[in-house]
Amino acid sequence: MTLLTRRFLRQAGSITSQRSLWTRVSSTAPTLKACIDQCLADLPLDNKKGQPSPTVCFALISKSFQGDDYTAAIKDLTHRWGNNNTTSVMGCIVDRTASTGDDGSDGHGVNLLVGYDEHIQPFQVFDSPQRQKARSISVGRWGQVHDFDRFKYEDNTLDTLGWDSFQTISRPPQQHVHVLDNDDSTDSSSKNQQQPSFILMASDHEPDQVLHSLDQVYPTTPKLGIIGASTPFVTGEPYTFFYQGQIMHAGMIGFAAYQSSTSLISQVTVRHPDLEPLGSTFEITRARGNIILDLDDQGATRRLLDLIHQGKVAKDEAFYLSMQSDNQHEDSVVARITSGDPSRGNMAVDTTLDLHVGQKVQFMKRKAVTEGALEPRDLLNSCNDHSMVFGVVDLDHTIDAMGLAKTTNISNSHSSKHQVFGATSENGMIVGKPGRPSRLVQVPFSIITVD
Repeated sequence: MTLLTRRFLRQAGSITSQRSLWTRVSSTAPTLKACIDQCLADLPLDNKKGQPSPTVCFALISKSFQGDDYTAAIKDLTHRWGNNNTTSVMGCIVDRTASTGDDGSDGHGVNLLVGYDEHIQPFQVFDSPQRQKARSISVGRWGQVHDFDRFKYEDNTLDTLGWDSFQTISRPPQQHVHVLDNDDSTDSSSKNQQQPSFILMASDHEPDQVLHSLDQVYPTTPKLGIIGASTPFVTGEPYTFFYQGQIMHAGMIGFAAYQSSTSLISQVTVRHPDLEPLGSTFEITRARGNIILDLDDQGATRRLLDLIHQGKVAKDEAFYLSMQSDNQHEDSVVARITSGDPSRGNMAVDTTLDLHVGQKVQFMKRKAVTEGALEPRDLLNSCNDHSMVFGVVDLDHTIDAMGLAKTTNISNSHSSKHQVFGATSENGMIVGKPGRPSRLVQVPFSIITVD
């Protein structure tokens, strides 16, 4: 589906040095231009005479600046290298950016990931009538405002064919998307297939078609991404991405890196420190797609209601399900329970992974609020210990939901740091571990660390 994607291969062949270097810089300042200028000034190699331009620059910008600042700042950043046809400049607006925790920024600022002497291939995926939407039609999900956009493009199979048409959530789309130049063959075992060392991306809420395609061709490649922050009150659009100076409000941007000797992403860990178990584990005895019918031969919703009554938990809380992998060495996948029918026992889980009979699951809930409750800044405080740190916040804790006095205070701070890169988003993160399907992490206060 080449109409959906735009791909440009950046070869490192013209660079004499075979050394690979990834540089991470962060900055906070009152204006977006000041942040970007400080980041660029702090790049250790870009200011040395004779140093070639970087191969790629991936930018994360918090949504705490003035709305008019973004277009001009993105243009300035792109013009720094983007016109030389050797540097790929891309990025997106996020909720908060990573910092060391001692600069008073609380996530207000800019993070840049800059690669020198790298063999990378950037990609850009456009929104179009051919783009297949998975999350807008998942059974059991509550409707969202952006879900209505899919009616411009797609029929709802459940509306036209009924329940019998629903067998699976995670079946890959019938039409493969050729995201990278060398993935035209879906045979991942081809001897000539060059596997990227990692893939980094940013997306709107519909990355599944691209993720399925990348997983088919590059199953052992680590994949990491961020679902862009919601920006309707910042830029007037649902999302804000940029790619070589072009601003996008839907779709995906990213790059694949091929320098195998210095992979920036080798191990990805997902933690949910704000959740605690509710009851013991159960075994799925009946399920269909992302719908659980029975747990231990009893209705799934009835099981949850019994635990709520026993634990004297408020029914209006959000509840989650921890789904264990068949491989006990793999992390459990945690997703929100979106709906339930006590009369029938059916329960819908917010996942595109198929649940299956015999799988072990456990209900989870948010921990009780205490003086030591997790704060959004806590999600990114470990950035000094990892190469990247990402987090998921809820809608009540985004940076634009803060009080005016606090926002003014962080906007007046100035600071810059090296080897810091990461962000939070209220819309989730993308995690693809080697040999496992790529998935979205959308549980509030989840932490994703990269080593």
